[in-house]
Amino acid sequence: MSEIFALERYGGTAGIQRAQILENRRGDGWHDLIVVPPGRPVTADVEGNVKVKAEYSDVSAAYFAASRSFSAIEEWNEGGARQISVLEVNLPLMNMDNPVDNSSALSFKEALADHEDQFRA
Repeated sequence: MSEIFALERYGGTAGIQRAQILENRRGDGWHDLIVVPPGRPVTADVEGNVKVKAEYSDVSAAYFAASRSFSAIEEWNEGGARQISVLEVNLPLMNMDNPVDNSSALSFKEALADHEDQFRA
């Protein structure tokens, strides 16, 4: 779930470059664990305009978010008994449901392929 939707509802910290895995204690029908991907790191220029840091400008936002999320899931699964074995990706809540732009979906697919070993049973 996108940070903009998740943090107010489930907690967590805004603006960090790590994916967050938050426990859902609200009993609202959503999953017990909510994965919140990070956005690419940003900086402000001299006029105060916010822009993606130069070293991340060639990395798509979708790839960055998905890749960091998959890494966080892998770390989570190494650290405890409560495993994440299924991941639901809600495209509208990830702001990736634009029917005329498939670049986000392709970037997500690329990140998934880069992390496919962790998803093999």
